[in-house]
Amino acid sequence: MRVFKFTLLLVLVYSFHVISAQNTLYVSLSGSNTPPYATLADGATDIQTAVNAAGAEDLILVDDGSYVLTTEISITKGVTVRSINGNTSVTIDGNNATRCVYISHADAVVDGFTITNGRN
Repeated sequence: MRVFKFTLLLVLVYSFHVISAQNTLYVSLSGSNTPPYATLADGATDIQTAVNAAGAEDLILVDDGSYVLTTEISITKGVTVRSINGNTSVTIDGNNATRCVYISHADAVVDGFTITNGRN
């Protein structure tokens, strides 16, 4: 009976993990901006749109290009925003007009970008 209870507990824990698994959203300058942004072809055309659509623990993958901002990217939830091909391929450009990225959540991650021309 103890083995059965332990096995059942493992199955429940695994099931919860699968149910709560993260989603991946995409950002691409050539995307169609079609929710839920599940592929590069359907990707959001700006990073903030994908951040707004994401839930906690979601992964946002950003395609190559230069993302010129008119307003800052504000991350207020525990998401990961990561470039697909690293910081030599993706630039967040504040256009000397705005702060580039504002993070106000301890679990938020921004990884693999060149961030330039920000202004505060």
